[in-house]
Amino acid sequence: MFFVNGSLFATWVSRIPRVKADLGLSESALGLALFVMAIGTFAALPATVWLIARFGSRSVTAGAALACCAVLAAVGFAPTFGLLAAALGLLGATMGAMDVAMNSQASLLEKAHERSIMASFHGLWSLGGLVGAAAGGVFAAQQLTPFDHFLAVGVLLSLLAVVAARWLLPDTGAAPGAVLAWPSRAVLGVGLVAACGAIVEGGIADWSGVYLRETLATGAGFAASGFAAFSLAMTIGRLTGDRMIDRFGPVPLLRAGAALAGVAIGGALLVGNPYVAVVGFAAAGIGMSVVFPIAFSVAGRLHGTLPSTAIAAVATMAYGAGMAGPPFIGFAAGSTSLTLALGLLVFMCVLIGLLAGNLGARAQQGVVPNDAPVTARAANE
Repeated sequence: MFFVNGSLFATWVSRIPRVKADLGLSESALGLALFVMAIGTFAALPATVWLIARFGSRSVTAGAALACCAVLAAVGFAPTFGLLAAALGLLGATMGAMDVAMNSQASLLEKAHERSIMASFHGLWSLGGLVGAAAGGVFAAQQLTPFDHFLAVGVLLSLLAVVAARWLLPDTGAAPGAVLAWPSRAVLGVGLVAACGAIVEGGIADWSGVYLRETLATGAGFAASGFAAFSLAMTIGRLTGDRMIDRFGPVPLLRAGAALAGVAIGGALLVGNPYVAVVGFAAAGIGMSVVFPIAFSVAGRLHGTLPSTAIAAVATMAYGAGMAGPPFIGFAAGSTSLTLALGLLVFMCVLIGLLAGNLGARAQQGVVPNDAPVTARAANE
């Protein structure tokens, strides 16, 4: 399911330059359409949390996955700005629902294994992003229309989601009142770190192609390579992330990764060379690869908070920020330049480094040692 979600998202972002050109959209207009997508996400999240509480994350994950695949084709079909914005609103809602539900499923499976495997889940999301971006680059170079591209991908991923749904863990959710409770300060602190990481990811996903295509004047196929390089690097970082987290600890790894990403993005923007930009996006992918896995792992182990409640709150903040950040970049680019607007991503990396220590403190408060008695572990969970 993580692979399906990542593939869907990358399929959309890989064709943003073509959609923008076909509809004659300015940076500000594209930013507004992306903002509608963010509104759709926020509007759907309260209902998503309630649905998980009522039916469990298994059912919501499967249902949202199929809805995402159907809506993706509608995005490619949209012939006007208004219809594009409406379709993106629905895509934001369905992808937001799937994001929260599948992370809740991942938390259940991590607890069943009693060891850190969250980074591997997100690694599969990045692998899906890599496959989706690479395929998008090929289809863009072949001048395939977004509708034909999105329809084919939607059908294929629907079949994959149906098969995968059979092996999701059954769960009955939690009490609706508990899930909908206002998040604690600890949860908000973890969510803020995840939100900063989501803005960096969303900014590179939505604007790297436009930056390469229009600001640096590359071809359509090469423009898609920016997010593909970012996804490949993030996949490698996440698939090896669990071991790195155990070896170096979450705080040093977060700070080092944020520093690497900030320097890489800043250097790419200053140099203004297409090849340097792609390398910079790849280095940023390595640096940002552990932000989400660490944040979700800590959220699921916070003392005094239901894991499902914390996971939902952090996912809500992260996904919402990831969807709201790119529109802001578009608005800023419309009044200044896209190069200056992307400087926001460097600032987010600085914030992650500054906030990492607080997240580490939360982790120490909530984690139960691996050799703790089963009764103590169950009480903490």
